[in-house]
Amino acid sequence: DLQGQLRYNKDELARGIASGGFGKKPPTEEEYAWFKKQYLKCDLEFCGRLMEDHANLDFRDLIPTMRLPILNLIGGSSKCHQIAGMTYIGDHAPNAKNVIYEDFGHFLYWEDPERFNQDVLRFVQYVDGPDSNPPMKDF
Repeated sequence: DLQGQLRYNKDELARGIASGGFGKKPPTEEEYAWFKKQYLKCDLEFCGRLMEDHANLDFRDLIPTMRLPILNLIGGSSKCHQIAGMTYIGDHAPNAKNVIYEDFGHFLYWEDPERFNQDVLRFVQYVDGPDSNPPMKDF
């Protein structure tokens, strides 16, 4: 029961979320502590409802209707989600691109910040070019 864990076992739940967000290389104790501190700043009841909602809602029918360019950055070693579910967006949105970080998990910005920042900056520059809706297949 997620809501019960949020109320009664905050430390263990925060540790599990931090651990689950990393890819092949587990977080250090310092990283656990940092993520726990950030997580415990949140309204945990709201976080639990948000986690349940986004885990249980199915938006697959909406993805083909998305027309803006989408850069879908994926942790190939995520413990949070299956790769097939994550690549679905890039495979089914008409103007999307999947970029997979093979050894990393859900926290790409933390685990590989240089590549993450380069990819995001390149995407922003690409979509801010002369074509207002450039084809992601050329990204």
